Amino acid sequence: MVCEGYMDAISFHTAGIDYAVAPLGTAFTSRQAQILARRTGKVLLCFDSDEAGKKAAERACSIAEAAGLNASVVMVGEGKDASEILEKSGVDALKKIPDYSISSGEFLIRRSEELFDMATVEGKSKASSFLYPYLDALGTEVKKNGFLEIVGRRLGINPTALLADYVKATALDMSHASRAGKDKNFSPKPQGSAARTADYFFMTALLLKPEVFPSVRESIGQEDFEDPRAREVFQALAEAWQNGINETASILPLIGDASIRRFVVSVAASGELDLDIDKVIKDGLNQFLTRKLEKERLKLTMDIAKASPQGSGQDASVGLLELLKTKMTLDKEISRLKGEVDE
Repeated sequence: MVCEGYMDAISFHTAGIDYAVAPLGTAFTSRQAQILARRTGKVLLCFDSDEAGKKAAERACSIAEAAGLNASVVMVGEGKDASEILEKSGVDALKKIPDYSISSGEFLIRRSEELFDMATVEGKSKASSFLYPYLDALGTEVKKNGFLEIVGRRLGINPTALLADYVKATALDMSHASRAGKDKNFSPKPQGSAARTADYFFMTALLLKPEVFPSVRESIGQEDFEDPRAREVFQALAEAWQNGINETASILPLIGDASIRRFVVSVAASGELDLDIDKVIKDGLNQFLTRKLEKERLKLTMDIAKASPQGSGQDASVGLLELLKTKMTLDKEISRLKGEVDE
């Protein structure tokens, strides 16, 4: 059982469910799913019943299936999380939770019915696209065709038409990736560009030139990113690097979120990085490191303000001096990254 947080896992262990685990400080990742797949063929995903928990479950379903795990989902409904249920309803209530699981496919179908208006053509189209990442994750054509049959019956969509749209969307992604590398005149606008952050675009550029990643990862880590999309791209690059994969086309399938894959492909196809991708990566890294150092400097400034050598003896004075020296070093490094003249 994979829980959303480690406190939930502790609560389940308290109730005698000793097979509960949880990520620590991260979302559920494909690397974690691969580790679980070495030990079991089945996984029960247990997430909070709020919107954030549902979105986390959506992503985890695709990640688990892509790792070859037979995934089921249980949403904690009586309280926000397992800890609350244990506190309010006791051990017996918590023990019953695993009995109310549904398959990952069933969960996603119900989720699509919840999110989209299935009485409209547009709603059915959006629901179909919503299910593409899960279809990507299913390991065999038999599984994909079986799931399409179920979706067709449940959502009132012709399974053949659904399959045709899915194949077309997949082929379009690969076609864009191929044409981006060959046809300089092919330049559609990047999808979702209005919502892109500096970190997201920086990591997109890095994914399009993955051979640079080993040097970049010496300075930054996945946990340093605030944009979850940037974190997911970083995770995919890290997995690829660990497995000796260094081509963009081979790294893209490691990204569970289809919208991220399509954004990367559309940026590549737009040609906006063709001339100066090295500068984009360099500037992006400098901006990222500058923000990181500025956060450290702010904390250091607060520590300096709290430190007072008056009446505290020589040791306090020495400590304050060390803080000031550290701040001077940070100031100098930030100025260098910003390209400012150090007078």
